[in-house]
Amino acid sequence: MHSWSFHQSQECIKQKATRYGIPVVMADAKYTSQ
Repeated sequence: MHSWSFHQSQECIKQKATRYGIPVVMADAKYTSQ
């Protein structure tokens, strides 16, 4: 999995979450590390 691009990882997580009925909220990366 570490060789996947960020986009591939993100899509996999979204697909699995949707399959199990878990909502996915995308946060703007701006200021998230502060």
